[in-house]
Amino acid sequence: MYGNVEVHLTTNLDAANQYEWWLRDVDGTELGHESHLADNTAYVDTFHLGDGCYEFQLINHEGYGLDWWATKSQLGSGRVWLTRNGVTTRSFSGDFGSEVYMQFIVGPMPTILHSADSLIFTGIPVGGASQLHVRFTPANVAGLNVNSISLGLPRGQFAVDSVTKASWHFPLTLALGDTLDIPVNFTPTSTGGKTARLTINSNDELTSSLSIVLLGNMDPLNAVLNDEAQHPIDLALQVSPSVVTSDAMITLRTAAGSIAQVDLVNSMGKHHCAVIRWQHFERQGASPFSARRFAPGMYFLRLISDHASITAPLIIIH
Repeated sequence: MYGNVEVHLTTNLDAANQYEWWLRDVDGTELGHESHLADNTAYVDTFHLGDGCYEFQLINHEGYGLDWWATKSQLGSGRVWLTRNGVTTRSFSGDFGSEVYMQFIVGPMPTILHSADSLIFTGIPVGGASQLHVRFTPANVAGLNVNSISLGLPRGQFAVDSVTKASWHFPLTLALGDTLDIPVNFTPTSTGGKTARLTINSNDELTSSLSIVLLGNMDPLNAVLNDEAQHPIDLALQVSPSVVTSDAMITLRTAAGSIAQVDLVNSMGKHHCAVIRWQHFERQGASPFSARRFAPGMYFLRLISDHASITAPLIIIH
């Protein structure tokens, strides 16, 4: 199990009389202990554990668990689970009666490291070709098993180098110090921006499916979402600077009299928030953007206007 452990407990009613929990090491030393808890409250306690053996114990002194059908109408329900950096690593049934008990070992876990969140090909003419590389390696002595590598739709004119691809026999086992080098070719057969995702599935519990964004000839002022998206509406979107540490400025252009919105999405396509909510624009628009509340990584701004949309890449670093 991973050394960074977050204990989540959401109580129901009568919590002070019911619940008490402990986190102990192999010698019985208490590393965490909570009792006399408040009703209907979400608790999160964070621990940074070294390699070794540990136990987690949650007691319900009344024997009702956290989510028992016979008491749900009177007490409500709660839940308990463990995470690492917000990603669930262990969850427990709420109908546990008197006790949740788990022994676990903290030690090296398969963890994938990658050289880039995106590969950006620029200025490649139709009929031309370019190759960029992304590299993967294990973070520690636990190594890594790569179970599959795929190029998702829409592929545009991207391809994994055929000679390299032919040499793969899954699962690919990487030991500490090994590197998996993946050459990606971009050969545009038409004008306009192209996008795709290279996905690596591995035995990293927290990032079992890792996607690398592929961008081909994506002019930030004219980037369309896919090969077929050709819109007569005059749209433009730009963020400056495109690598943001704190604050940036978004500028956009729409058709006169348009209603538009700008969304922030991550590299997996998950919507985070509306940066600019639906507004009426005569032609030009601008808005400040703060990156302080977002985790570092590769993102996209998506401008949606009159059933057309374009995107602009954005990298957040802190």
